[in-house]
Amino acid sequence: MNTLTLQVTLAKRCFSLASRSSIRSFSSTRFQANENNDDSEIKGFYEKGIISEPVYNSLTNMNFTNFTPVQTQTIEPISKIEKGIVARAKTGTGKTLAFGIPLIEKALKRENPAKNPDVIGLVISPTRDLAYQIRDELIKVTKQFDRSVPRVNIHCLVGAEPKYQQIKAFTRFQSTPQVVVATPGRLYDLLDDPIIQDAMKNLEFKVLDEADRLLDDGFKDNLLEIQDSIAELKQKSGSPTEKTLLFSATIDRNVLGFAENLMGKNLTYIDTVDPNEPETHENIDQSLITTENFFESFVASSVFIGKQAEEVEDFKSVVFLPTVKSVSYFKDLLFNYVKEQNIRLPVFELHGKLSQAQRDRSVQNFRQRSRGVLVTSDVGARGMDFPGVTNVVQIGVPTDTTNYVHRIGRTARGGKKGQALIVLSQAEAPFVRQLKDRKIQIANKYSYEPSPEAEELITSGSKNVRHKYSLNETMESMIGFYNGMVKNYRLRSEDVLKNISDSYGLLDGTPGTLPRMSRTLLITALHIPERVASRYFNLARGPVFSGDRFGGDQNEDADDGFSRGGNNRFGGNNRFGGSNNRSYGDNNNRSYGGNNKFGGNRNNNNNRWGNRGNSNNRGNRF
Repeated sequence: MNTLTLQVTLAKRCFSLASRSSIRSFSSTRFQANENNDDSEIKGFYEKGIISEPVYNSLTNMNFTNFTPVQTQTIEPISKIEKGIVARAKTGTGKTLAFGIPLIEKALKRENPAKNPDVIGLVISPTRDLAYQIRDELIKVTKQFDRSVPRVNIHCLVGAEPKYQQIKAFTRFQSTPQVVVATPGRLYDLLDDPIIQDAMKNLEFKVLDEADRLLDDGFKDNLLEIQDSIAELKQKSGSPTEKTLLFSATIDRNVLGFAENLMGKNLTYIDTVDPNEPETHENIDQSLITTENFFESFVASSVFIGKQAEEVEDFKSVVFLPTVKSVSYFKDLLFNYVKEQNIRLPVFELHGKLSQAQRDRSVQNFRQRSRGVLVTSDVGARGMDFPGVTNVVQIGVPTDTTNYVHRIGRTARGGKKGQALIVLSQAEAPFVRQLKDRKIQIANKYSYEPSPEAEELITSGSKNVRHKYSLNETMESMIGFYNGMVKNYRLRSEDVLKNISDSYGLLDGTPGTLPRMSRTLLITALHIPERVASRYFNLARGPVFSGDRFGGDQNEDADDGFSRGGNNRFGGNNRFGGSNNRSYGDNNNRSYGGNNKFGGNRNNNNNRWGNRGNSNNRGNRF
């Protein structure tokens, strides 16, 4: 049997990502990983004793014959290596079972389970929705067990659910969980409870899933406090330190430095990603549409979705927008658009301001259908598995280029092919250069071609459909979000503000009308110079609307506007001059509108980022 010696230590290319002060030296560990595809067979793992008979029978009953490459490379070392492990694995490659199967195996092998109902494994997830998904994936394995097999209970500890019910599960003898999946905030809170403390004192495995997202969302302090609390419990009980597993699709200096804080320098690194592979999945066909403003981006996205829904029987798409309010607003626009076009296409929404019951309902309905659209914030970007997604659409820039990778990872899962479209206004064009810096190439580039009928439908939907959030509130959230993005992507602040102002008038059906915005928000909170703010907005003294308007509607998933980049402000020293008049520099630009899948005809002329009003002979629409 041919084998490949897998060097599971921090590679040189990973050291280059980390500062010498944070990542200094790690011990080198070697593990024999299988090279032949035959060695990924589940039967081989069973025959070697890597997985037990109950797990083997369960996977066989689920029609599994082979592990994915990620599972093949990680299940055995997780089971055998005693020290901490950092694993890099692309999203959509089966990493839930990669760490889940060793947790289940550990629970099955515990001595006297009836007398020792302790938690064996803990999985920490960045969002409630992902926590529930992980739990459900593991339960699919355990529910296949024969009655003679010891019961493995799996329980969630997440926010927005009654604490007393979650704690009660640890007091029922027959259903005391051996594996817990938790969000950081709720786990941190419940570790003060004596019942939870007693259950966690003999913990053997701790998994941090989507570690980069956990850190990005500001959970680092909570995670370190959780680590200290568990260490204190184990010291009192005299039980050994648990093994920590850290899974992430991206490994940078922030993640590696945090791993050292948790596990020390003596850890193992497993990189399941071929260094020669592109960062984005090779089965995803990536495209770009450029527009003049957000209004045109809404129209272009709606037209694309409508045409695909008409042409593709099993069209299923996830649509990402930057803020909760923009998600809600566009969902209403799209729902109205497909209804007016007589297109049968269910449209769902998912974001952090929905109740957990509403979120569960949206996720379940979208998963169960072979056709539909889920409009979501970044709650749906990481780890969430939606079967059969054919297309991902992004309207506006994500928080960073890493998030772009995670978003498009909702399609082309399980070896299937998929399409990813990002729709950007001219003001957001510098983001494409950021992607190129990460060697992410978008092969297909298109420009928006006006569609009066579609534009009228979007304006009508904006004006006549009852929205949960007003147009002003939606645009305010966009101002807050792009406040942080100006510096991140070197956007020209006045271009962004003009984009938002123009889009307001077009969505309101009154082109050229300046939106009424709070002077307090723009000048005091966001530090936009008054001369700039007054150029694009009708400034009102005092609050324009009641309620949480300064980012107060952020929830534990941190998925609404008013970006975490608190010091990145419009105007002042963070205004970036320079020109956005950049050519794509290739001949792949195609016009949006017509007969191809984006509605456009081939256009081999270089389409510049400059004033398209003149280049397209459209005149000044405002």
